[in-house]
Amino acid sequence: MERQYKRNHRESYMILEDRQYESGYEETMLRENHIRSLLSFHTMLKDGSVQFWYDITGKQSLQDYFDREGVTLFRLSAVIGSLMAAFEETQRYLIDPARIDLHTESIYMEKGEPQRLYLCYCPFEEAGGVSQVLEYLLSADDGKDEELSRLCYELYEKSLLEGSTLLDLQQMVMEAEEAAEKDTERGYELAGRSAEDISERMAGRSAENISERAAEPSEAQDIGEEEGEWDLWEDKKNRLRGIFDQIRDAILSWIGGRREEKRRERDLIIEPQPYVYEPTVLLHGEQENGGGRLIYQGADGEEDLALDGRTLFIGSAKEGNDVCLHSGAVSRRHARIECSGGTYYLEDLNSTNGTSVNGTLLNYRQKYALARGDRIRFADVPYLFE
Repeated sequence: MERQYKRNHRESYMILEDRQYESGYEETMLRENHIRSLLSFHTMLKDGSVQFWYDITGKQSLQDYFDREGVTLFRLSAVIGSLMAAFEETQRYLIDPARIDLHTESIYMEKGEPQRLYLCYCPFEEAGGVSQVLEYLLSADDGKDEELSRLCYELYEKSLLEGSTLLDLQQMVMEAEEAAEKDTERGYELAGRSAEDISERMAGRSAENISERAAEPSEAQDIGEEEGEWDLWEDKKNRLRGIFDQIRDAILSWIGGRREEKRRERDLIIEPQPYVYEPTVLLHGEQENGGGRLIYQGADGEEDLALDGRTLFIGSAKEGNDVCLHSGAVSRRHARIECSGGTYYLEDLNSTNGTSVNGTLLNYRQKYALARGDRIRFADVPYLFE
């Protein structure tokens, strides 16, 4: 089975092709019903083969998402939950689960956190199970979180067992989340106690120091204690205690806010993000060893960009990008430039209005090796590569 990507000015497609396919009940039923959790598609005949064209406009693959954002317990939980919801919907239409392609490059989502996934109905061959997703997550995990790495491996092993279900995997993830929540709350409690102890100790030491200083001979005692002198020390002690109480309360308030933020994060529903107009913020200095540059060719105030060998993400959103363009036609996450072996490669990230080189639109997942003199357009923002 061959996988291709094509796009025109506004639409982007993933194409699967096979010579042995014969149309059946499921394809007919899918044509007559819109299943939200499946990528919509149409078919074409080409040179004796059947092509399925899946509409992936405005979406990103699960593989690209994890490559960019990394694997976390929250994201893992969201993916398992979204897969369960998607499969529940397909089962209502009697879709054979073995015909759902669970390669991470065939699972799509809106550009955001994975609260809703779009699965790919693949009629050509049995596509395997959810173990394919977990196998990829094992390879994408950076190993920095030992508990998460262990969980991913245990989930993968569980998925290989005969009779295991997504519900079993979700239960394992939920137990891990509960354990992490307890550890976090225990840390919050210890931090809160520490802050309170520090406040009490500091206030106690201040009172003790004040008492010692009051008991020692001093110029004030030589002159003779005035009636209100002890009250002055008491005021100072109370002010110190008040200061440390404020510090303690601020720490506890911050801890409580973080706890609430974590709870909200689990219930977060991602909606399509509105466009945020931001000025271009990146202009690296000249590269010491030479290198490529993108020279702005328009009249709307964008900056030239010096490429320094790093991977650069380009888009209209300030957060998550290295280069921010202010055109409303540029997608929030639009394109990527990376350097390998001294060559810069440009890749469109399935943007709405596309990325073109010398007038030709790049297909999704197509990496174009830039050459001096290439004219690039990120939607309607023109650059020259030098």
